[in-house]
Amino acid sequence: MPEIRIHYPKLQVSKMKLATDFDNWRPFDYQVRYDEADPETPAYVFQVAHDMPFFFKPLLVLPDGSMKWAVGADYCAPGQTSIYPYFDSEDRGRVDESLPNYPHGDHEHEVWLYTPPGYRDNPLKRYPLLVVHDGQHTFQRDGWGLERTLDNLMASQVIDKMLVLAVANAGHARLAEYGNDFVPYRNYLIDVIERFVDKKRRLDGPQNLAVMGSSMGGLLSLSLVFDSPEIFGSCAALSPSLLSEDGFAREGVDGLDAADKLRRRISTFEKKSHDIRIYMDCGAQEPLHKWTWLTYNQMSHRGFTDADLMFLSFPEGGHNQASWARRLHLPLQFLFSGGTPVKSPQLIH
Repeated sequence: MPEIRIHYPKLQVSKMKLATDFDNWRPFDYQVRYDEADPETPAYVFQVAHDMPFFFKPLLVLPDGSMKWAVGADYCAPGQTSIYPYFDSEDRGRVDESLPNYPHGDHEHEVWLYTPPGYRDNPLKRYPLLVVHDGQHTFQRDGWGLERTLDNLMASQVIDKMLVLAVANAGHARLAEYGNDFVPYRNYLIDVIERFVDKKRRLDGPQNLAVMGSSMGGLLSLSLVFDSPEIFGSCAALSPSLLSEDGFAREGVDGLDAADKLRRRISTFEKKSHDIRIYMDCGAQEPLHKWTWLTYNQMSHRGFTDADLMFLSFPEGGHNQASWARRLHLPLQFLFSGGTPVKSPQLIH
């Protein structure tokens, strides 16, 4: 007999009901009670006498007798038995573009915050946080369009709902902030999170704080996780700039040895002491590909398994915003849906 917990503030006038596909979607009480044992996660508890998998959906019965159904797709049991529905929001997230620029040294960064569907409707729900570097490309139509990818994946219930904090780069200071001496920028990011993300709505712990970036932003994401795994528990690095110092010099960037520093950190990293998860990818024709493959192999010999480390190779992938936008759904599903063990590397068109 499945127990379904519907986390929602206690209703004063309306009534919480549950409908299931095996009962032809008729609203029933199913022996409902309101459990307030944990004041942070109170819930309406339903006991459903049914042995087979089934779909269900909560609904509100309003004082006038009309019904308001939860927004979004049907839930399923036994998989989803602790849910946070919402009834008054659209089934898509919002990007707050009104946040003030936040200073770092002698320059400022633009900041954007994505909040998922239901964020304002159900205040009991807390979320993991994803921080994205080079944030000026994150939500643009000619950039990644991350909000559309998130909305689609969340609507199909294949990833958890999350908050996304996008921080723009500082232009000419980008290499300095993302590269060799990234620690001041790491501290800055922590300050930005505290400044713009409501602590009461964010889940605690490194397992609920991820970073993502491309190119130098990918290198920074990896550096943050291996430098501070007690803070950042997972990362997605798309076409990360993992050339050696000599490789960068050949590309005309002198003295940028951040990738070598990262590999030195990996060489002494104790995976058994930190539960971190890594996604990396690269276009197969990119000069960065062999260096990303090298770094993946290094990680795979430091205790990482296919459950917490993924590398994907894209035969036609380029080093550009359009290529990264097309494959955003992959790191999001790997990091935010529990991950699917995959024998890496995989070739994906």
